Amino acid sequence: MINLAKATDATTATSSIVVSFDSRWYELLQRGKIRAVIRKRGPKKIRPECIYVYLNSPISAVVARLPIREFEWRNNVDAQLSEMTTLNLKEIRAYTGGERFAVYYVGKPELAQPKVPLNELASKLGFVPPQSFFILSSSGKEQLDSLGKFGTLVGRARR
Repeated sequence: MINLAKATDATTATSSIVVSFDSRWYELLQRGKIRAVIRKRGPKKIRPECIYVYLNSPISAVVARLPIREFEWRNNVDAQLSEMTTLNLKEIRAYTGGERFAVYYVGKPELAQPKVPLNELASKLGFVPPQSFFILSSSGKEQLDSLGKFGTLVGRARR
């Protein structure tokens, strides 16, 4: 079965992405403590505006939507980025390995009501959690918004 949530080309692509997180991030996410997300990989053809947060086992569900205020590629870390990601400089350097990395500066999380479990995502969309991220299709975004009862993002930053 193909993953219907994943955009297959530019005509089905949205400016939203699905990103997998370790479930240890759930509490910090719920409390709105994460203000930046770093990843080794990121989109190169779109300017992402929104992250749908998929938490890995044992939660195994889409749990939130994060508006992206700004997106950039960086080569270096600093104290401000460390604070915004809740990771110390040593952790960030170990993760990035000194390579260029993507930074998503995010706003307040919108929590899914209820969490959308993997078994439901798989049965309705053929959803497979991404290794790093994937660009959400238009129909996949509509389904996730409906399943997680996400409202509309207000005041999205456009560039």
